[in-house]
Amino acid sequence: MTILLVLSYGLNLGAGQASAASIGAVTTLLASDITGSTARLDGNIIINSNVYSSSNHQIYYWKHADGVTERPFDALSVSLTEIDSPAVGYFGGKISGLDPLTQYDYQAAVRVTDSESYDSTLYGSIESFTTLEAKRTIAEIKQPELHVPNMTNKEDLVLPQTVEITLDDNTTRTVPVSWDMSDYDTDSWIDGWVFKESGGYRSFPGTWTLPEDVGYGPNYYDEPRLEVFVDYPNLTVVPAAKNITAPEGTSLAEVQGLLENRLQMSFDNGKQTEVPVTWDEGTPAFTGEPGTYTFTGTPGCLYQSFARQGGIGIMGGGGDCGYYNNGDPGNGIKPLTATAQVTITEYAWQLVGPAGFTGAAKGLSFAYDADGAAYVAFADAEYNHAISVMKFNGTSWEYVGAPGFSGNAAGNTSLKFNTDEDGVLYAAYTEAGTNRIIVSVFNGTEWAEVGVTDAVASSADLFSFNIVDGRPTIAFADQAESGSLTLKVYYKDNWETWGPAGFSQGAVQSVSLSPSYYSAYTISYMQNGELNTAYLDVYAEEWRQYKQAGTPVELLSQATNKYGSSIVIYQDAAGIQMKEFMYGEWFNYEPAASTITSSPAELLDLAFDTNNNAYIAYTDSSDTSKVTVKKSMAGSWKTVGTASFTAGGASELKLQIIKGQPHVAIVDDNQQGKVTVLNFRSFAPAAVLTASATHITTTSATVGGTVTGTSTVTGIVYGTTADLSGETFNVEAPQMDGRFTVALNALKPGTVYYVRAYAVTPKGIVYGEPSSFTTLVTPEDNEENPVPTPTPTPTPTPAPTPAPTPAPEIPSGTVTMPGTVKVLITNTSKGGTVNAPITQQIGTGLKLTGKLYSSSGQAVNVPEFTINADGSFTAPNVPQGTYRLALNVIAPNGERLAGQQAVLTVGANGAISIDAELIDPYGVITDSVTGKPVEGVNVSLHWSDTELNRSKGRVPGALVTLPELPDFAPNKNHDPQSSNADGQYGWMVYPDGDYYILGDKDGYLAFDSRKDTAEATFGTDSYIRGGNIHVGQTIVEYSFKVTPLLSGQYEPYMKGYPDGSFQPGKGVSRAEMAAILSRTMPLSSNPAGGSTAFSDIPSGFWASADIATAVQQGWFEGTGNNRFQPQQAITRAEMAQLLSNVYGWSKSGSGSSAFSDVNGHWAQEAIQSAEAQGVLSGYSDGTFRPNQPITRAEAVTLINKLIARPAYNTAPVWSDVPASYWAYGDIMAASVRHSK
Repeated sequence: MTILLVLSYGLNLGAGQASAASIGAVTTLLASDITGSTARLDGNIIINSNVYSSSNHQIYYWKHADGVTERPFDALSVSLTEIDSPAVGYFGGKISGLDPLTQYDYQAAVRVTDSESYDSTLYGSIESFTTLEAKRTIAEIKQPELHVPNMTNKEDLVLPQTVEITLDDNTTRTVPVSWDMSDYDTDSWIDGWVFKESGGYRSFPGTWTLPEDVGYGPNYYDEPRLEVFVDYPNLTVVPAAKNITAPEGTSLAEVQGLLENRLQMSFDNGKQTEVPVTWDEGTPAFTGEPGTYTFTGTPGCLYQSFARQGGIGIMGGGGDCGYYNNGDPGNGIKPLTATAQVTITEYAWQLVGPAGFTGAAKGLSFAYDADGAAYVAFADAEYNHAISVMKFNGTSWEYVGAPGFSGNAAGNTSLKFNTDEDGVLYAAYTEAGTNRIIVSVFNGTEWAEVGVTDAVASSADLFSFNIVDGRPTIAFADQAESGSLTLKVYYKDNWETWGPAGFSQGAVQSVSLSPSYYSAYTISYMQNGELNTAYLDVYAEEWRQYKQAGTPVELLSQATNKYGSSIVIYQDAAGIQMKEFMYGEWFNYEPAASTITSSPAELLDLAFDTNNNAYIAYTDSSDTSKVTVKKSMAGSWKTVGTASFTAGGASELKLQIIKGQPHVAIVDDNQQGKVTVLNFRSFAPAAVLTASATHITTTSATVGGTVTGTSTVTGIVYGTTADLSGETFNVEAPQMDGRFTVALNALKPGTVYYVRAYAVTPKGIVYGEPSSFTTLVTPEDNEENPVPTPTPTPTPTPAPTPAPTPAPEIPSGTVTMPGTVKVLITNTSKGGTVNAPITQQIGTGLKLTGKLYSSSGQAVNVPEFTINADGSFTAPNVPQGTYRLALNVIAPNGERLAGQQAVLTVGANGAISIDAELIDPYGVITDSVTGKPVEGVNVSLHWSDTELNRSKGRVPGALVTLPELPDFAPNKNHDPQSSNADGQYGWMVYPDGDYYILGDKDGYLAFDSRKDTAEATFGTDSYIRGGNIHVGQTIVEYSFKVTPLLSGQYEPYMKGYPDGSFQPGKGVSRAEMAAILSRTMPLSSNPAGGSTAFSDIPSGFWASADIATAVQQGWFEGTGNNRFQPQQAITRAEMAQLLSNVYGWSKSGSGSSAFSDVNGHWAQEAIQSAEAQGVLSGYSDGTFRPNQPITRAEAVTLINKLIARPAYNTAPVWSDVPASYWAYGDIMAASVRHSK
């Protein structure tokens, strides 16, 4: 390449001029990167840098012209600032805008200067290049697709080797490509499957090298990719869903929610996965009526819409749901579906194990494990009130670890499973006496304490235990913080306080801890009667607290629903309330819980099932504290089963939903405070068949029956009347494989007997059709023509009978008995003279009747017989053995009275002996302080308010009218009567009746036997229990004590609430006021009140006795329609009328009232009388406000004034009654026992 030296700029080149060789040289380098419109042009310079410097590096270029050997004047150039210099001495850059297929000439040039006067340009040689044809851009890439069968291996894929592209001039080219298939064998969108198994499509990237004349356009940058479509698998097996059983009345939506919504299905590639299922409306169409319905489930899409996950595309909808299930319509093969049988049947609350399976219990807790096994924890009276935990193993309850494992007595318990630790079981409890909170864990063999909590509750029940994020956690009213709330968490083997201790900054009255989506540590609590919810901000280490001010609340419980919301339930003056806590405030839960019951609840608990249905369990004050469970469904609360389903009341109540079944655990009042667990489950309807009698003799036969379905007791009932309406006998007989038999003895020869099998089921007694048989006649009666056993024949269905009694123990064998014997006193444990008439206390001229029973209480088939005044009677012919002889006294007017029970023994030789006691109905009244008899106590006998009495037409509360017994000293059986100098009183009463006794004497507190908690049994069928005196056939001896008013004590007549509050501003119900008046007001011995039978006062209602007294005394009347409305609040006008009724105040002389709002009011006269007596006053604005409910504070102030009870200014007892409260002294005087 020629190097040129060109001198320019008109410089002087005279003597001393430098030569080109001494300056340096410029080289024009070969063009590169030539395209149709661009090329790279470069040059190089070498100079004597000690003297000269270079600048203005340029490349000149121009279109070639034949014959032209020098640079033309119009040549283009690129200055140094636009030239890229890749290295020192080199310069150049890329030029653009060239014409394709054109020859260009170019030349490098550099300006060189020295420090004096030299300034010239050095040029390189002129060189040439020719541009290429114009470059095309990519308009489209035809991305290849590959469709392969399911389960194709990567090595079996036939991959395309080229990709076709379309250029901007609409021509096409093929470009070689290679593919990255490394993701082919990776996991797919179905858990546990890889791509070749799941199918769908996946994109794999390609690598290529484009031809020189092909490039990307300004807005097109796509790369080659291979779309591989693997066929989806074919569905081959759809299993049947689990069949379900649901109670009658279940809705279609509930059934569809109970059916499995995902099933593990199989495919032709040997894989399985869960597939969603959509259920139809059943065949036949579901109605909720009893029967069996077949539901068909259609397998759904694994993904319902187009989606990508992990690079895999899934096409959803249109029958393409990640698998094929098309069937073969041409061959009549339908797509696969799931089926499930839904049986709608009767459900009932049934025992889980036996009732009362523990010792006496308190502090009950209830939980269940992952398998659905139920657990209870409680303070166990059989082990000195230490903690025991029991588990239901499917057939019976068993202890978990040692019973009473805590050693020390406990106050309250809480039982939880840690699902984060494979179901480890924890129990927390407060230690009795100290209220120290202890947490223990069960290691599979024994219980061990989990560290030392150093937590002491201010009250035994003021703590809540839970497992939060796998950590045992306790929230409690901290004794060290004056009852304010503290949270402790077992973290890294230590109990730590999280957040500030005592964060509630005030004592609380209840606490409930459960996690929510706001915080794993969410607590609801009551403080000063108000609802509060707080949650721990773990990061800020502070509690965020929210108060719902307003109506005082009680019975607080918190639960977390399916979606993590905190739901609280409580009771206020408007009834049960249910709230959802969200965004720092409470929202009403729908349906409104206030519709659950119109009566105040005594216990409340809340739980949710897996479908987010809420369940509430409560005890109803209007129904003897029995338990009812209700479920939220379709915008309302539906009773689960029957209301008040427990046999008796509950003093503690816990609710759990276990595998969709509601369960309740209670401390059972009907089982002497033991634990009973029930659940709502199905049972097979029972069917009973009565078997034909066999082995018939003159005095015996074998009878029985068969039963199918669910039953708890089986047996037979028999008698000698065709419709079994006369005297009948019940005999229980345990069934074996559905069959049961009973051997009947002591039958009468030649007698037709009618027999009917029965079974006791969860819904009542089910009977079989009756059959009959005839006992054989004795040879003496008919030696030649014995009576054959007739074929049993059906008879009309008799009315239901009481529950069966145990099978009789009837002696066998026949003896000859004496014709006449006497019933005389042989047992003097109750006084009397040996061999004297047993009626000597009540009148020796009285006759008796006798009825024989077996030693187990079964009536013997001999007629009732008369016993003369001297005790003699004609003995019936019965086999050898021991019998019970029930003796009834016949009054002079012929009425039958309860008597005594004797023991009659028939010896082998026919000799009869009778062991009898004196009939002694006297009770003794004594002074509770001195123990001495009290004379002159006015006592009266009344009918109790029971179903037994109502069924016999007896009016509850009415005086019992008894027949006069002239020789029965000192009161001849009169009612009422007074105790004598020995404190004695007594009545001979009617058998099969329920009674109560009232006693009254000046200087003593009024006595009411309905408030007596003592229990006693007399004979086999008489007892005192629950304040009721039940007389069967045996008289009851009832002695009692009366408390003198001068004993130095004021007894409370109004109580506070379980949460420690008094609620002074709450209204007083009619039932509460009846109780207060019956406790504080003198009773008339000749009451003039009306009927006490009200339809809304059920048997056993907590205030039924007080209401009966108040109505009998004429203080209260019903509200019409045979109702009393016990929960209705007493108004100030009604209070005035009550006081007027109690004290018999005369009408006020004034024609009009001084109060502006009383004139014309229905209670105007009573209000004016109360005003005149100075016991009721009005308000400063001149009003009386007659229709305003009287508050509890106003009521005690008024009652204290009437009974002259002074204020009692003791230390505060109630959380909401500070010493500064206006009625503080009166509230304390009315509610706290204290000295006079």
